[in-house]
Amino acid sequence: MTISWTDMLGLNATPLAGLPVIASEALAKATLGSADKAKQGFALVGSGHSQGGHTVCEGGISGLTEPMNRVLKHGASVVFQVAGEHFITVEAGATWNVLHAHLAPLGFAPLVHQSSPHFTVGGSLSVNCHGRDPRQGPLSTTVHSIEVLLPNGQVATASPGDAVFKAVVGGYGSARMVLRATLKLTPNIELAQSAQEMSLDQYAQELQKRHDANNWPHLHHGWLNFSSSRLLETVLSVDCQPTQNTQALQEPTLGQDAWVGMEAMRWLWEQHGAQRNAKRDAIWTALNAWFTSQNGTATAPGKTTPGKTQSRTAWLRQSTGFTVRGAKGISTLPATVDMLWELFVPLPAFQAFVLALKPILKHHQVNLLSSSVRVVQPDQQMDGSVLTHLSYCPTQTMVSIALDFAAVADKNNKGVLEPVAAAGLWVREATDAALELGGSYYLPYYAFATVVQMHLAYPKWLAQKAARLTPFNSRFIAQYL
Repeated sequence: MTISWTDMLGLNATPLAGLPVIASEALAKATLGSADKAKQGFALVGSGHSQGGHTVCEGGISGLTEPMNRVLKHGASVVFQVAGEHFITVEAGATWNVLHAHLAPLGFAPLVHQSSPHFTVGGSLSVNCHGRDPRQGPLSTTVHSIEVLLPNGQVATASPGDAVFKAVVGGYGSARMVLRATLKLTPNIELAQSAQEMSLDQYAQELQKRHDANNWPHLHHGWLNFSSSRLLETVLSVDCQPTQNTQALQEPTLGQDAWVGMEAMRWLWEQHGAQRNAKRDAIWTALNAWFTSQNGTATAPGKTTPGKTQSRTAWLRQSTGFTVRGAKGISTLPATVDMLWELFVPLPAFQAFVLALKPILKHHQVNLLSSSVRVVQPDQQMDGSVLTHLSYCPTQTMVSIALDFAAVADKNNKGVLEPVAAAGLWVREATDAALELGGSYYLPYYAFATVVQMHLAYPKWLAQKAARLTPFNSRFIAQYL
């Protein structure tokens, strides 16, 4: 029986031979062994957020790994120490939500993960995610070791610096299946927010100043101005720094963050019509007001009342519903889908890239819904060696610019829903602008980039291709590796 599988946006619909649930190591061995014996392609699905065909192989098998989600105990606790640092071991199907539930009551938090907890650890390792802590590199820099499954049923351990580690972390499921990972932790301390709008030039100078002094806040992100009247001219800069309470917080329960107001803003800017540009300006104003209202306020000379404070974990519990509006269940075509494209440029080139990006967005009349900025340190070990083959920040501090935009999608001549050609034109122009400045782009998103662009952005792709094992396969692998 053929099964059709698609991503969260309703794109990349692909016929599969099977969609088995992988809830244990034994099932993982049986499923992978069966696919290898039958010469079928094999791909992995975590929480299903990737958009570039990474989880599907036409006529092959896609294994659902999220049920394989145990957190393993070391003695009486899930947290253990190695050389004075704290770690946790977790199965690859566990989401960061699962880790939060175990760690927050103990006063710990993961050191690096996305701003949302709804991704699996295995998926996050596969894309080598980065987070909002500008002092940290990508996830690879916080991994103690991984345990991986080979098609012959053997289990191997890989550590940073190993050839297998370089191929698996950031390898998009092309080399091995991750069973378990041991990750570094940090204290779950209280952080207070400080937000302010500044000009693009001021913000670029502030980033450079922090870089030169190696003086970064504990968490940081920015929003590039997405209004029509001042597009990309200013940045809303948001820092989270420790309060005077430096003791680790032990939190028995955690909720989603307070993004209800942001959901309302999304509803507003989705109302396409003659007043769309005016609404976009109003939304930018509301965004500023919403963030700055949570800052501390002066009550007397030298004294302030704290603004919004939360634990480190709580700051990283953003709903993915804010950033995903797919075309599933649509009754008419063409449809509108919300998509992401993320670019990286060296920190000194950040302002030049934004200035190059603005005319591209204007010329193509891109319906930009938001644009966030983050800082990522190099993907390196202490000796300077690069940790992964497909690294987007191999040797220097990079600035990430994530563009959230609305695109028109329609069915192609094979009856498969995909973005119309116009969406890819501006994306490739923006990618060229980043590449010309020594930058890169992120691979989890829809496959807009050309093969040439991918190979320019990831010059170690041949090493990744050489490390690939059959039956690991996907639409992404077939297109770029």
